Amino acid sequence: MKLNHLAISVVALSTICCGSATAHASSLASSSGTGPEPGDTARVGGVQHCITDTVPQRPGSRILVVADRWCGTIEERDARLSARAQERLVGARSAGVPLVTVYQYAGWGGGSDTINGPETCDHAGYGFGNIASISWWDRYRYDGVSSYKVWGECNESQKYSGTYFTGRASNWVFQDQWYVGDEYNDLGSLRVRRNA
Repeated sequence: MKLNHLAISVVALSTICCGSATAHASSLASSSGTGPEPGDTARVGGVQHCITDTVPQRPGSRILVVADRWCGTIEERDARLSARAQERLVGARSAGVPLVTVYQYAGWGGGSDTINGPETCDHAGYGFGNIASISWWDRYRYDGVSSYKVWGECNESQKYSGTYFTGRASNWVFQDQWYVGDEYNDLGSLRVRRNA
């Protein structure tokens, strides 16, 4: 069963405001007769670590959109990523390839979302037009992206202050970003690629 969206918004607001949503979430669940989905219970007021699988926005597109999402503790996330890496080694095409992990805070802190694509980066790369809708921030209403790490062949990135590649654009930068910078904080959109 799912908490309704209002209850999730109230819990997130309670966490931001008061720092203690766990007891509030329990009282909401018991008073409404519904509770969080399995796997969400400990994380309604806690830190989320997600894996988001993406697909091209349309056939042939390099812009990726959400296909599926899973969230849990950091240990659960790491175990899933390890299992998926093993699946890819034996040729399973259903296991998405990690492209970038985005983080809530500078210094790779807070919640995270590892965003998978259909293949690793080539020089054309991939784009995430609205990073908030791709990552779990859209669902849980947390702060935006303040840092990120690129994976595999994705060793270059370009940041945008606005969604869908609008606003201020950075030059292509090499490797991980400990902090996206004041002008890009709460990142709007992002491109990743392999340096030619």
